[in-house]
Amino acid sequence: ASGSVARMSLVTVQVGQAGNQIGVDFFHALLDPPCDAITRDRFFRVGAGKALTARAIAVDMEAKVVSAITAPSAEARWRYAADRVHFQRRGAGNNWANGYMSCMPACERVLDLVQREVELCEGLAGFLVLMSVAGGTGSGLGTRITEELRKLYPHAFIINQVVWPYAAGEVIVQNYNAVLSLSRLYQAADAVVIAFNDDAHLVCTRMMHLKSITLFDINKVVAGDLANALRVAFAGESTTPTHVADMLAHLCAHADYRLLTIQAVPQMPDTYREYTNYQWPRLLRPLASMVTAAYPCEEGLTAAHRPSTEGGLRRRPSTSGSSGSSLLSGAAPAPAPA
Repeated sequence: ASGSVARMSLVTVQVGQAGNQIGVDFFHALLDPPCDAITRDRFFRVGAGKALTARAIAVDMEAKVVSAITAPSAEARWRYAADRVHFQRRGAGNNWANGYMSCMPACERVLDLVQREVELCEGLAGFLVLMSVAGGTGSGLGTRITEELRKLYPHAFIINQVVWPYAAGEVIVQNYNAVLSLSRLYQAADAVVIAFNDDAHLVCTRMMHLKSITLFDINKVVAGDLANALRVAFAGESTTPTHVADMLAHLCAHADYRLLTIQAVPQMPDTYREYTNYQWPRLLRPLASMVTAAYPCEEGLTAAHRPSTEGGLRRRPSTSGSSGSSLLSGAAPAPAPA
């Protein structure tokens, strides 16, 4: 059973500028230590020249971003397959309907590329679709691709990683694009993981201590959280790796509850980590408060954010979820001396 789970692969479809840029950081994060062989085989395959190749399809209506991320590099630990890329000369113009309706020929081409990648998998577990809901390509075409994948692969799970735009506004029609995307994705996807740009920006400001924050910084936070959530995990003392589908069955047990968010600790610059020695209780206490208060940072949690126990009952805000999973990555605590 453990061998069959280990061989189940995930195919990633990254759509639009945000989806492709996050995809690069996502695959980089997966290979950062600790990277186990099961995680590597789940998201990568050995391509031509024995190079580690992402099980991914890169899609955009313009060539600029896709060409940049797929350019060969001698120093890269992995790469995209050159024949798993699709782009055109015209974008969707931040119009959801244009991406959803007018790009059907592009969708058919993408589905053909997906089928080729699936045929190289020893066992297909499901799909991970990376997209934004602010623009036209990621929201419109990404939604259409998700719906077509559901028709072609009814027994495979589909996870959509959705980047939510800034509340202050990025595109004048972003609210329409977001609503139209979610209304469709809720019917087609098994889980919709929402990453809020405002939350990631707050993490960069308070926890990463960045003064000039770019979209690349935001994408790195989003991709890092997603990679940590999708790494291979083990339940309790079991040596059998858990299946992503089992986690989804727990988190999205009811068809009406498919929206997920990810919260992670510790949040700190990479240069700080080698000087830090955290213990599990020190990490789990602020994380519990973050989850209960639906607050993105472990720093800045005030009494107003922390759960109330007035009257002996723990009050939970209306933003709290109906289910949750805790994934721990690191060494187990040392046993107490006899």
